[in-house]
Amino acid sequence: MRAEIAEKKQIANMQEVHWDTDLEKIAKGLRCDNYKNPGANYMVLAYPAFLGNATERKYVLEAMVNWDYDVNAIPGQSKIGCYLPDIVCPIPHARASIVSTRRDDADIQKGAPGSQCPNGKAANGFIGHFFLNQRGIHPSPLGHFKTVFIVQNIIPVVENDGYSITSRFFNKMNIGFSHGLTMINTRLVLFADCRVNDPNVGKWRIKANLKFTINKFNEKVDSIVHDCGDVWFDNNINFIQRTTFLTANDLLNEDFGFVRGTRMIMGTDIRILEVEGFHQPVVMNHRVPPVNPLNRFVFVYPNENFYCSKEIMDILCEMNGNSKVSAVGQIQFHIASRGPLEEFLDCLYGSPIPVYGRGGLKDFLSVAEHFLVRAVTQRAATAVIHDAGVSEVNSEFLMLAVQRNMRRVVHRWLIGKQSINKEVIVNLGVNRMSGEIMKAIVKRVLELGWEK
Repeated sequence: MRAEIAEKKQIANMQEVHWDTDLEKIAKGLRCDNYKNPGANYMVLAYPAFLGNATERKYVLEAMVNWDYDVNAIPGQSKIGCYLPDIVCPIPHARASIVSTRRDDADIQKGAPGSQCPNGKAANGFIGHFFLNQRGIHPSPLGHFKTVFIVQNIIPVVENDGYSITSRFFNKMNIGFSHGLTMINTRLVLFADCRVNDPNVGKWRIKANLKFTINKFNEKVDSIVHDCGDVWFDNNINFIQRTTFLTANDLLNEDFGFVRGTRMIMGTDIRILEVEGFHQPVVMNHRVPPVNPLNRFVFVYPNENFYCSKEIMDILCEMNGNSKVSAVGQIQFHIASRGPLEEFLDCLYGSPIPVYGRGGLKDFLSVAEHFLVRAVTQRAATAVIHDAGVSEVNSEFLMLAVQRNMRRVVHRWLIGKQSINKEVIVNLGVNRMSGEIMKAIVKRVLELGWEK
């Protein structure tokens, strides 16, 4: 019906409609005395109850069709939730209540269906929104960010009110999250920061289910869990924080076990439910094993397992002598995932290279080298060159390029030089250079000379 209305009335900005569990909860809470009252961002429709009378049944069916039309004719309508209550309200014998986003005829834009979609249209021609159906079989299709953050030195946080320590961003396609901690008014505060990685996106919103965890060193399970429930991040307020009951004395008390020496462990569990204003492709869920048990390579963590297809590894990983890398079958880890391995697995399946990812490019390339995936290293070289743009390749990436034999990065750096600094070449480590990289540097020095 919605597609027919868009075509018939030439509505250019008709949006997809998806089920929303929050609206379902609102509908479930409606009673006879309040079901007519609209909310700040939703309206209520109440279907009449069938009372058995044929004439009345006809009236009910006509009313339901009209109200279906009323809901489907709203271009900005993108979410809906309904509930069938046990009670029947006496006037007008309402039974099934529907809660949907509020109607605003002023939002209608005329034109061919789908022609006014700022971020691209879905396959059905509507403006695309991406939601998680919590009853669906694919868990967290837009991203599941579950990692720990090992704070190496908590002392500055404890001693300085407002001093914060933050992890690097953990990226999945167009979404990135970091987390950290600080002390505010003598209490420990945990926070999560969100960003959209696409620089061309202006206004955006992300709905996520968020949990903070604090771990004791002598326990494998999460010691303290702060369940924030469903929260919203957007381009104006891109962080969520929660104040704990822990004080500086609690943290430093060895009997509590939250701090060992100067180290502390916190974590986040973030599941993306909905995004608005940009496109987030469906991401790989490495917590779901391949169907064929013989095709599973397992990364065993204390609290969960990650999986990778052996077939994918056999295609991309070079041979380890006479055997395949996947022949090992599994790798055991002693601490929970911090993110770099998961970013690497994403890249095996084609995701963008996280140049500024959770573990940094150094950790990412170390994982790629461990699994003998030269193809991913070459993709990283392309990403570094693209990220540099017209600017010079920074010293950190240049050093990594020499260590990992990423010749194209070194060539890109040499092309932008007007002269060569001898001290920089010495610091890069001549003994670590491949023959090709050394030859390129010598050729450029002969062309330009040493910097004076």
